[in-house]
Amino acid sequence: MSPFRILVVDDEELARERLRVLLAKYADGAAHIPSLSGALSLDVDFACDGIEAIEKIRQCEPQVVVLDIQMPEVSGFDVLLQFPERRFEVVFQTAFSEFALKAFDVAAVDYLLKPFPPERLYQALNRALSRVVSAPQGPLTAPTPTAPESLSAERTLVEALRSQRVHLENIAVRAGTRVRMVPVSEVHYFLSEDHVTTLFTEEFSFACDPSLSALEERLDPHLFLRIHRNAIVNLREVASFTLESNATLTLKSGVTLKVSRERKKDLRALLDEDPSF
Repeated sequence: MSPFRILVVDDEELARERLRVLLAKYADGAAHIPSLSGALSLDVDFACDGIEAIEKIRQCEPQVVVLDIQMPEVSGFDVLLQFPERRFEVVFQTAFSEFALKAFDVAAVDYLLKPFPPERLYQALNRALSRVVSAPQGPLTAPTPTAPESLSAERTLVEALRSQRVHLENIAVRAGTRVRMVPVSEVHYFLSEDHVTTLFTEEFSFACDPSLSALEERLDPHLFLRIHRNAIVNLREVASFTLESNATLTLKSGVTLKVSRERKKDLRALLDEDPSF
């Protein structure tokens, strides 16, 4: 059997070293998943920040990512949001308990609170690798909540998730051989042409991986609006728009974009919410 590919992401060197030791013990037989026997073959790599994590996920295609959340510049959630159709399982490890509900939103396998005992890490890895072994090939999606005890409980969970939904704050773009993070607040609009998504800021344009549909799902709907099958705009950059038969929207930069017939109602809703818009 080929080695299981695991990526560990943590901005603290001591934390990475501790995980290196624990993973070595795990591979030697400290804990096993039921469907396997003997020592596990693990191919473990490490990233010291979110940008390096994005690069290594693209290059090495790990099956499991053990991911810190609070990191400088790029958080663990920002890392995940660069892979809307990810093919790896995620185990969060963090010192902060308040992100647990958001972890459910992005379909994490487990949520480890530092300092966690080795047994909790092994338990999480067992669960993650069991999913790797049994899961069909294809992108992972957020799970439907398991059968709640009542419809009321289900509604409560759904509302809680909606209220704490993780919105994309930074987006990874290709800048030569490196990854550059662009704050979404600096993006004027996204455009999709020939199956390539491009984001436009005041001075630059960059190709990015997520499709417009994936971006629409993760961008804050109070700040971004999809106006056409090939365009999403930053509402703060809108100068004017028309609602005639051939509707258009003009940005403060002077760029004019088409508005589809289906999206006119969304613009009308904006007018109703904010007459000064």
